[in-house]
Amino acid sequence: MEKLKEIPFQLGTLSPDALRLDTYANLTQNPLFKDGFFDFQDESSQLVAFVCNPKKDDIVVDLCAGAGGKTIHLAALQGDMPSLIATDKYSNRLRELGFRARRLGIRNIQLRPIEKIHEQYKGKINILLIDAPCSGSGVYGRHPDRKWELNEERLAFYVKEQRSILKNNAALIKPGGYLVYATCSIIPEENGKQIEHFLSTHPEFELVSVYDELKDHGIRIPHDPSDKNLQILPHQFQSDGFFVSKLKRIK
Repeated sequence: MEKLKEIPFQLGTLSPDALRLDTYANLTQNPLFKDGFFDFQDESSQLVAFVCNPKKDDIVVDLCAGAGGKTIHLAALQGDMPSLIATDKYSNRLRELGFRARRLGIRNIQLRPIEKIHEQYKGKINILLIDAPCSGSGVYGRHPDRKWELNEERLAFYVKEQRSILKNNAALIKPGGYLVYATCSIIPEENGKQIEHFLSTHPEFELVSVYDELKDHGIRIPHDPSDKNLQILPHQFQSDGFFVSKLKRIK
């Protein structure tokens, strides 16, 4: 694409689907953006869809889809199959996802209320992505004002909400299916400790290594071989801080 060469992009350092800008530029009015040739997503956030690693016939649900950055990336990876479902308790955010998908020419995303998903897909989902509401401590570099919003009470609220979302939706996943849990946080209580608690109360799940999935896409991130979860810190790759864990339902 010759016109893309006019934008000062660099190749990403983490994601094979990422392009980085050398300097700040407002690209929302760029004709290529309006025509759906690219979209915006932090590079470390892109790793989540690669960890999900959807296959064409998988039933995939993005449970806390929000404005749909990860949903859109999942759609690109899965291909044109009508088995990708997005939901969020805030319906106005799903409307924004619908607008983004239409601009990008994506047709395989179904927007459903969570109640319908529980009615129709209990025990049938291959991949359930929970990009959980969190403190956002991993994005303080881009939103430094947000650090003043966090205190012990607020953190306890997020931990409780994450725990509830995990507990209330685990039964949606079929045996042999996967739960992918992600946050844009660097706080252990929202991340590794949250997964430890979930596994202690849900013996039907086991932890699998996110790095195996990333290797399938040519992504190799240095890590302790004993660690199966991914924790990106902002200073490591000049990206957002992010946590990703993958669990398999074994029974």
